[in-house]
Amino acid sequence: MNIPPLLAKHFPPSADALWQQLRPAVDNAMLREIAEADYGNRADEMYELLRKIRDRDEWPLPIPGQLDEVLQLTRWCDPDRPNHPPFRPGPTGQPGHRTRLFACAGLFRAADNPACKYRHDDLGSTIAQAVHSAGRLEAATNRALARYLAWKFPQQFQAADHLFLAIGISVVTIRLLPHDEIESLVEPLATWLEELEQQYVHEHGPTEPSNPLPVKFSIGYGFWKPLLNEVAQFADTVPTTELRERWQLLAVALDR
Repeated sequence: MNIPPLLAKHFPPSADALWQQLRPAVDNAMLREIAEADYGNRADEMYELLRKIRDRDEWPLPIPGQLDEVLQLTRWCDPDRPNHPPFRPGPTGQPGHRTRLFACAGLFRAADNPACKYRHDDLGSTIAQAVHSAGRLEAATNRALARYLAWKFPQQFQAADHLFLAIGISVVTIRLLPHDEIESLVEPLATWLEELEQQYVHEHGPTEPSNPLPVKFSIGYGFWKPLLNEVAQFADTVPTTELRERWQLLAVALDR
């Protein structure tokens, strides 16, 4: 399964685009933030590993558990809500979002390399955090992220992962493309997301009103909520009544 051809035209799939975009943009202070994420445990060792990864794309094989830990902890940080004392504030502001995106990209990179022997603990949340942080950064980084997600899409086999990736690509598309370019994508994007949402329901079953367990990108988990808000806001701007209603219903269906 691949992304719609019109999307591939705007975002040619690339395994390396995001990683190559981020490596020169991440400084040593940002690497130090990641290395110290686990209360400073083995921070100097993790810092040296991260420098090799950034500078030479040289990964320890297999990936050490402590490196996995600091990348995951950085993924979970919120640069808009620094930690309160006595804890260190952690990555904050726009540099913090770049740091978090680099950590997410590192988790992607490790999972894509079989020699790292790494498997995502929560691919959906990593995508959500990456897309959210990219929204605080420049257009080139958003475009590189969309190209990576487009490459990742056919590599996955579960309906949930396809839906996570498709929402991420769609959000970046909404952010980046000017109105006259996005008009031609409104209908195929809506159709694509509707089909993937139905595949997810078919695979996992509909939500039971008596036991409303949320899917991982819903408000119940939180990470996807800001991104689904972007979808809902975009839906209100679609000029054609029929398509606008489809996008509005889609935003509601995704946010279960």
